[in-house]
Amino acid sequence: MKKKLSLLVLLCLLAACGPGDSGPPVPLGSTQALQKLADAYTGMAQSYRFSPASLVPKQRKKFVLQVFRKAGYSYQSTLAELANDKTFDAGIENHRELAKLVLFAHYGPHKVELSSLYSGEELKHIVALEKKMGRAP
Repeated sequence: MKKKLSLLVLLCLLAACGPGDSGPPVPLGSTQALQKLADAYTGMAQSYRFSPASLVPKQRKKFVLQVFRKAGYSYQSTLAELANDKTFDAGIENHRELAKLVLFAHYGPHKVELSSLYSGEELKHIVALEKKMGRAP
């Protein structure tokens, strides 16, 4: 019984401390949601001595995951929604800005092989979203 309780406590601690990606996807077109993400981005960026855009891709991905988490949203769910949402329109500023944040990890001064940065399912969604943005991944 004591071992089971210890294991349960350990699993709960890992879940609480781990990166996780809980929360809903960002509602497409929501100015309020974009503002929450912008506030989270700005708040976290202040802890860096340089722009988050200058981070290497894996660090940029970690940063953007933290931004979504801090704002109360799921990065993975948002990526999947954007890739599959038929109403997404890169010509609409709120849609485009959300997509740019989701794609933040692999844009910047450092070149990266997308398959080294994203899981199989994420990569599929990244490619679909890039096409919607009119860019080749």
